[in-house]
Amino acid sequence: MPAASSIRKAAAADQTGVRIAVVRGHASTLALSCIVKHAALVYADDLDGAFELLRSGKADLLASARQDLPQYCSRLRGSRVLKEGYASSYGAVAVPKGHPGWLAYISEFIEMAKASGFVQEALARAGQNDARVSPRKNPR
Repeated sequence: MPAASSIRKAAAADQTGVRIAVVRGHASTLALSCIVKHAALVYADDLDGAFELLRSGKADLLASARQDLPQYCSRLRGSRVLKEGYASSYGAVAVPKGHPGWLAYISEFIEMAKASGFVQEALARAGQNDARVSPRKNPR
C-alpha cells in the first residue's frame, strides 16, 4: 500500500472508488472477490503486472499472498503491508473415497511432520515466516 494511503485495515479497503490490483486466477484473488462488495478489482496476468498497476497509479492497493508483498514494498518507497489480512489459506491433502488406510497413513504423516517441526522449518526455508502451522489434531 502506498505511503499516502489512509487505509490502515483490510476491511477499510472495501470502499467505492478504491481500486485493488490483483492477479487474475490467483487463489488470493478468488478469496478477495468473495469478500469485496464496493471496491473495484483491477486485474493483471501476474504479480509483477499487478504491482505495476499500483506503482503507476492505476490501482490504490495491491492484494496477494502475504509472503509475496514485502519484496514489492521494498520497490515502492514508503509503502507498507497491513498487519491484518483479508483471508486465510489452508493447505489440504485428499485421498480417494474408500481407502481408509490411505487416509489414516497421510493423516498420521501430517501430524508427525507438524509435531517434529518439519512443516514449520519448510515454511521458514521457503521464506514464509509469517505462515502458521495449524495446531496438532486432538488424539481421540
